[in-house]
Amino acid sequence: MFGLVASFGVCFDQLGLFFAARVYQGTPIEWKWVLPELLVIAVLLGCIYWWWNLKSWASRRGRVLKNVIGGTGVLLPILVFNVIFWVFILTF
Repeated sequence: MFGLVASFGVCFDQLGLFFAARVYQGTPIEWKWVLPELLVIAVLLGCIYWWWNLKSWASRRGRVLKNVIGGTGVLLPILVFNVIFWVFILTF
């Protein structure tokens, strides 16, 4: 559950940065930087949804499989942050 909540938090935090940049800098948002990151956020949210369904399926299969797939949820925030970070770095 922690992985799911933290992953959503990272995604929404990144979205909030776009609006903060617009308000504080007073310059138009450069869509060539924003669109790749929004696309990655959408893909990662889809992956989180897929992982949740996989976890639900595994909970009916067995204890070991459930624990392995559930344990990977702790790694989701790390994956989400790293992918979004590298997309941001590579767009410069």
